[in-house]
Amino acid sequence: MAWVTERQERRQAMLATPRRRRCRPSVGMPLEENGLISAYGLGRLRYEGLRTLLPLKLEQLRRAVDAERQRADA
Repeated sequence: MAWVTERQERRQAMLATPRRRRCRPSVGMPLEENGLISAYGLGRLRYEGLRTLLPLKLEQLRRAVDAERQRADA
């Protein structure tokens, strides 16, 4: 197919041109607040079993964990 060839040629041209690499965080870096909230919501929706186990909002989960820690410390 022609479009595959053109795509490969563009990709090869991009790889051949020297340019600065973008500085990206390494794998395993913690998410910022908005990213964490988005990932929580998407993961909760994606996996059927988590919908019933986890609260709708991440803040509700944080409060439940804090309450459990306080109860365990007392």
